Amino acid sequence: MVPQSMRRRLVRSIKLRTKIWEPRMKRAPYDHPCQVGDPVLRGVAAPVDPAIIKTDNFQKIIDTMVRVMREEGGVGISAPQIGVGYQIIAMEYTKAHMSIYSDKIIKIREISEVPLTIFINPKMKILDYSKVSWPEGCQSIKGFTAFVDRYQAVQIKGMDREGKRVTCTAEGFPARIVQHEMDHLQGQLYIDIMDSKTFIDEDWMHWNLE
Repeated sequence: MVPQSMRRRLVRSIKLRTKIWEPRMKRAPYDHPCQVGDPVLRGVAAPVDPAIIKTDNFQKIIDTMVRVMREEGGVGISAPQIGVGYQIIAMEYTKAHMSIYSDKIIKIREISEVPLTIFINPKMKILDYSKVSWPEGCQSIKGFTAFVDRYQAVQIKGMDREGKRVTCTAEGFPARIVQHEMDHLQGQLYIDIMDSKTFIDEDWMHWNLE
């Protein structure tokens, strides 16, 4: 039989260990992309009050979005992907991104460079309703891709990080980036509209190695 005093010490020890090892959640904006299953990815993002755009805290959100996008090798990111439920998206497609594709693929998929572009409270208009299907991935569903139908050309309007009105027309692959990120602001992921039979683990061969 365990003495009462020893039992109390044991209980206090267990409680202390539980407190020490209790997992703690980071605070948004996160320094990583949220992964599928995080409720923030399924919520509808809120419009941004223009009055806060130039504040340090808001600018920090944009800086974090850009940093995470670049660190992950992504070509687009939305605020919900770093845990912030605001209507903000960022896009960037560089020559380094393009270098992994052949000239033939670049031409077929209509891939072109996109300078770093920020849109706050973006609105999208479809310019060409014809659709094209190409593989698409997402930093919030790491390691997987699937074919997704997207409109050929779109126009996007919003504000930049200075609060100035901006408009951009995108065709081909850049239009795909816009549509993908706009979906995030509505709580939608590409897996909701993908061709499910084309959904693959990009490293599927790795699992079969000896």
